[in-house]
Amino acid sequence: MIQRAQPNTTKQAPATNTGRPSTRVGPRHVATARHCFLKWQGQLPATIKFQPNYFDTERRGHANVVTRIHIPVDGEVPGGAGICTDRYDWAIGILDSRLGDTYGFLTPRALVASELNQPSFYTLGYPSDLNSAVKRMYRQEGISFINNTDCDAANPVQLTTADAAGGQSGSPMWKLENNVRYHYGVISGGIFEGNGNYRGTYIAGGQAWVNAVAGARSNYP
Repeated sequence: MIQRAQPNTTKQAPATNTGRPSTRVGPRHVATARHCFLKWQGQLPATIKFQPNYFDTERRGHANVVTRIHIPVDGEVPGGAGICTDRYDWAIGILDSRLGDTYGFLTPRALVASELNQPSFYTLGYPSDLNSAVKRMYRQEGISFINNTDCDAANPVQLTTADAAGGQSGSPMWKLENNVRYHYGVISGGIFEGNGNYRGTYIAGGQAWVNAVAGARSNYP
């Protein structure tokens, strides 16, 4: 089910007036899709602004991304080809202020086999097919992971039943368990079958991503 959501996530925007979702995963650490951080309309963005709880407009100020952490871009990954290159489509941004101390953050976690085919996951973002002149968040619930082993175990391409559209790259895939919100990775893109039918939305995450977030929090406290 997709529904209009109250402010509970963030938007990260390049120097233009358009943005992509990202999520706090530490006091001054945010996670999004790598392709959202690297280029914008063929250009590297000069600055990236992180706006907590963005809903139609900036509501709680903003912070700037001062450092970006990611695995090398497409073409630089040895043996990378096709969808398997997208297993690396995650990035971590380091902010110039500790917004997480005020607003909290999600806890990164790697998916395990026992969590497959369990409709207990959520995502939240700014789908372009439901937004036009304004940017409003929509939440989907009851999502399942249906595959978590494509490409490699540490950096898998994880297929889900999420219904996503353009503008949702970087949206979090999370689960609430024992009053803790666990973050399993970011939306990277969608897969279509040869007949044009939509197969699902794939997530960039895995243990390598979890380790990268832990390293970022240690190296950039």
